[in-house]
Amino acid sequence: YGININPLDSTGTTNYGLYVGAVSGATANYSAIFAGGNVGIGTAVPQGKLDIFNSTDAATTPLLSIRSDFATAGKYGMIRFGDQSQTTAYQKGAIIYEGVAGSARGRFHLALENTDGAGSVALSDARLTVLSGGNVGIGTTDPDAALEINHATGDSLRLTYNDANGSAVNYSDFSLSSTGALTLTGSAATLAASA
Repeated sequence: YGININPLDSTGTTNYGLYVGAVSGATANYSAIFAGGNVGIGTAVPQGKLDIFNSTDAATTPLLSIRSDFATAGKYGMIRFGDQSQTTAYQKGAIIYEGVAGSARGRFHLALENTDGAGSVALSDARLTVLSGGNVGIGTTDPDAALEINHATGDSLRLTYNDANGSAVNYSDFSLSSTGALTLTGSAATLAASA
């Protein structure tokens, strides 16, 4: 061990095996940096960069808790995915939780930044949204039905037969015009109806 900290038994209200306070004063301040290796919480043999293990109370105790000012509507937190050589640029994907009410009730977004440049993902890049009431939106962050697909041009929904790799031969496309007219275009036939 580089450092081995043995826990101390105490009758106090709160015990700390290790406490690292916040630092300040410099241009860049860090409480801790692990320069290499894997980090295990609850395990001595971590299988990834961060491995969190709990063998008990899985149904009632979160393995990871992320808390922020979600009780203020519009505030959000994200887990980002991006290029390893960058810190702020080229961060292209995110799972975002956005607060919508004072109770910290909110909605989840799956967001993807869709350019080949240095841009990074933001809340405005949400592609799929799940509201706390269960409605799911694709192309909209405020779906009005159990599933709402919003698309300004082209097909909004495709049903395919036996298509595992995107090369469907047999399919049906649903599209909606700006006036609400539905068109069903299939590999075998086309149906159209006025609004």
